[in-house]
Amino acid sequence: MGQPDTLFTWSETARAEFDALVDGTNTSDRFRLALAQMIANGWGANRDKPIWALAGTLALFGETGAKLSSSLDFLWMPPNAVFAHLAGCRHPAVSANESGSYHLKLPGGGLMLDRFRLKLLQKYLEFLISCNGFAHSGEVSTLLDACLRGGLADKLATDTAVKTIAKILYRYRTDHFDDGHATSAFSILRAYLAGVGDVITDDTVFDFWSAETNGHFKTYQASYFALKDYVDALADARSRAAMRRAGEIDAPGVAAELAVDFVDPFEFEGEDEATGDIADEVEQAAAEHGGGEDAMVAALKAIAESEVKLIKKRQEMLAAPIASAGAFGCSLPLATLRLLAFHPIQSALSNSLRTGKATLSLQERVTCIEARRYGVLMGEVGELEGAMMEWLKIAFAVRSQEATGNAKVDAIRAEGVQLLKARRSQSLARPREELAEAFARVERALMALARTLGAFRAAACGRAGQSGDLDAGFEADRAKFAAHLSRLYAS
Repeated sequence: MGQPDTLFTWSETARAEFDALVDGTNTSDRFRLALAQMIANGWGANRDKPIWALAGTLALFGETGAKLSSSLDFLWMPPNAVFAHLAGCRHPAVSANESGSYHLKLPGGGLMLDRFRLKLLQKYLEFLISCNGFAHSGEVSTLLDACLRGGLADKLATDTAVKTIAKILYRYRTDHFDDGHATSAFSILRAYLAGVGDVITDDTVFDFWSAETNGHFKTYQASYFALKDYVDALADARSRAAMRRAGEIDAPGVAAELAVDFVDPFEFEGEDEATGDIADEVEQAAAEHGGGEDAMVAALKAIAESEVKLIKKRQEMLAAPIASAGAFGCSLPLATLRLLAFHPIQSALSNSLRTGKATLSLQERVTCIEARRYGVLMGEVGELEGAMMEWLKIAFAVRSQEATGNAKVDAIRAEGVQLLKARRSQSLARPREELAEAFARVERALMALARTLGAFRAAACGRAGQSGDLDAGFEADRAKFAAHLSRLYAS
């Protein structure tokens, strides 16, 4: 596994150089994610801190007689040798911690050095030497050699190394990273979630969107899908770790190797019984269709663009967020219902402010008076799911010329024939062969969308509990959204 491409958008050059650093090495996903973050964003809010830590550590090693002939020797210094040296040097700038780590007093501050961070610094030095095809290797090694020779007393050598290498890294990030900066979506969300326990619930989307610290994601929809992308990134890293270390996946502690311990409420495992009465042939055709959110979005697009008019624009707009959200939407059904109910309000507010045209005044619209209730929305989802199922039956009827002798299949075919006769759409007025070809192109898409809608409907009903009252929290939610939208648009 190489550079974790779900976290940053790096150029092919940067990707290849990162792969060269980590491929073939016995490193965990936690380490790879930490190294990627370290190169792209530094540590915490300070993107130059790893450079300072490396330069300062080399200055300390020079001061304490670590017997490094050059800074490059640090690359191959075994951890046991490093910590044995720190334990035996008895220098006032070095103090041991009970955990086995060491606190180093370096020019400009203190550094905690443990085995994990030591390994990061060694790989970071390797990156500085090898990046841009080793273009900076001579300059970087010369600067760090000066730190090693000068020791802690030569603060100028450390400052010069940090400033010069920081400029090299700035140019590298500018050339090779699209979002490798302190305001990248991943960094913003990781910082926020770290403060709330690294757990995402139905309320997290609204809480993040309305947080004073969120100055980047202006809409509830943007906040929702940013969190989805964050979860997908961690889940992807987790699955790749499992594939790489399949023999150890059941061993204790393997799950803890991610940079953020991902509490997984995001896997929806409820059974979907909504399509149980569809013919086996159609069922098999749908099973062959690829899964995932991208496939669902593609399925919806295919249905919307079909020669046969299968879906209205209003229905397409309802289905689009559900298709895009996929399993994440099923795992957080209340957050998804809020998206369906209240994002159209925020979108209308933005449009009216931009165009100056509105059917309601801003003061009225921020009260969310137009928001559709959750029960109404779920009724529409159910109707759309049913419509897709009916189109599937029509498709089966159009494509099967004769009775099969299978009672279940023939009953579905007969129902499809009756449904087709009841349709008045002009798009159906074409020869049977053309109609069969048109339905053949969208049959799998219809099944995929029906399953997606059914899964979300089941998740939302499950969230409502035994009472089945989806509207129980609607008024409270409307008040919360109205208050925040008022702050955003009416203040």
